[in-house]
Parts: sequence; C-alpha cells; structure tokens
Amino acid sequence: VGICYVYAIDSNRVDSLLLKLDQSIKKRPIYMEQKELRLAKLRRQLLQLISEEEHFAILGALLDEYRSFNTDSAFYVAEEREQIAMRLGNREYIDNARMNKADVLGMTGMYKEAMDLMRNIHAERLSKNLRPYYYHIYRTIYGLMADYAVTKYERKLYTELTDKYRDSLLLVNKDNLL
Repeated sequence: VGICYVYAIDSNRVDSLLLKLDQSIKKRPIYMEQKELRLAKLRRQLLQLISEEEHFAILGALLDEYRSFNTDSAFYVAEEREQIAMRLGNREYIDNARMNKADVLGMTGMYKEAMDLMRNIHAERLSKNLRPYYYHIYRTIYGLMADYAVTKYERKLYTELTDKYRDSLLLVNKDNLL
C-alpha cells in the first residue's frame, strides 16, 4: 500500500509538471515575441550616440539576451565587446569580454578554446564583481567536461575540478548568501 501511495504522489507531480510544460510550449510564440522585442530595443540603443563605455554595457545586456537563445550571435557580441575593451585599454573590460567569449565557447562544446582564453585571465586581478563569473565559467566547463569524459580517470579529475571551482564560487559569493 505504501509503495502505491508514493507512486501516486510522484505520478501526480509528474502530471503537474507535464501540464506546466505543455502550457509553456503553447506560450512559445509569446515568449519569442517578447525576446525579439527586448533584442530590438537593445539594438536600437546601440544606434544612438553613446560613449564606448555605454556601448560596452548595452552589448553586455544584449549578450545576456542572446546567451541561451543564439550562441552565434552571443559570440559575435562578445567579440564586439572585446574590441571596444581593447580600444578603451580597460583591463577589466578586456577580461570580462574574454570571459564572455569563453562562456559562449564552453556552451558550444569548444572546451579547449574556452580554457585557452581563461588561462590568460587571473582571478586575483579581477574586481570583486567579476570574480564569481570567473569561477562560474571554470565550474561550468569542467562540469561539462566531466559529463562527456570517456574514462573514469578523466571523469574523476573533471569532477574534482568542478567541485573545487564550485567551492571557490561559493566562497566569493558567501557575503551575498548571508
């Protein structure tokens, strides 16, 4: 009797989740329209006469919109951010833009290229607000590498590195958690 009861609870929960999923799928055109409106608004802002710093910031918002929507566009925006950062000679902007590129590369499975970019960025020179992003990227990429590792040794190594960077991420965010 206890097993059937647990199954009934889990079955109801699954049905509820499936219903929510169906509703979300039906609303996809609405979500797509909202996304396109946000993208269009940001692209219009870029056409205005603004400073390079404002351009960099708006591109950051545009990157956030593209990140899980269109990785090709996200990478293009990250490259554009890097060009602005280089023109400005702003080390923090350069590191941020390169982390943006590494983030997108990691999402697309280009782990080596992402890690090559990250190796040239040093956590100790990053501002307090960029450090969590640094650890997030490493944690995410090593986590993905662990998921796709072929050997037990590689899986163990990448899982340990994932844990290490997760712990670092938690440490830099501890003030935000309290």
